[in-house]
Amino acid sequence: MFEPPRCPHRHCPHHLSPPRGFYSPHGVYRSRCRPRPVPRFRCKACRRTFSRQTFRMDYRDHRPDLNARLFVLLASGVGIRQSARMLGLSLRCTELKFRKIARHLRRLNLNLRHELADGASFQFDELETYEGRRNTRPLSVPMLIERESRYIIWSESAPIRPRGSMSASRKRAIVEDERRFGRRRDMSARSVVRTLRRGFALTRPGQRVLFESDEKTSYPGHLKETRGETLVTHGPRAASSRA
Repeated sequence: MFEPPRCPHRHCPHHLSPPRGFYSPHGVYRSRCRPRPVPRFRCKACRRTFSRQTFRMDYRDHRPDLNARLFVLLASGVGIRQSARMLGLSLRCTELKFRKIARHLRRLNLNLRHELADGASFQFDELETYEGRRNTRPLSVPMLIERESRYIIWSESAPIRPRGSMSASRKRAIVEDERRFGRRRDMSARSVVRTLRRGFALTRPGQRVLFESDEKTSYPGHLKETRGETLVTHGPRAASSRA
């Protein structure tokens, strides 16, 4: 039998530290996408009601039956526009579902975090992609994983300045983008430091860590800033490893 873990309303005193029996049953309702009735509850502190559905990832979704299929498509590298076409959804609806899935997986990642054992090894790499327009809006995506478990500790995106060959048309496009959005800042260094801090936060003070990467020249400085160079062994990533 389902028991609510807390009151879902943020300003309720039973939201963060609910006592046992903080709620009372408040009937049921039927949903077209659920074969069984959904139980409802009332919080004894704030007197507001909620249901089991409030705690589901597909809360307030109109087509929850498509969430799993959308997740598989996105995890397989299918773009949002093509996923929308294949599922018969609007682009806006697909984007909202994608954001909800991403928020849910981020919280799952945070819940799975725990202190790493001795002998932990990190693998780190950066990939480059773009947002909206390849020639003018590149992104850097640092990613940190624990080598043995393949656990993705952290990854995020950061804007970087356009670089590489500059044709006349590309220069005009960059000028036009800067006129509309301002000069693009390079935030990759800050993003790398934030990602490394997420990893080292899972280690104990004084614990030595093996850090494997492609040995980019800026990484030793970032490691010293986040951990201290005497506590990190920085070496090349093995050719057979998957980062």
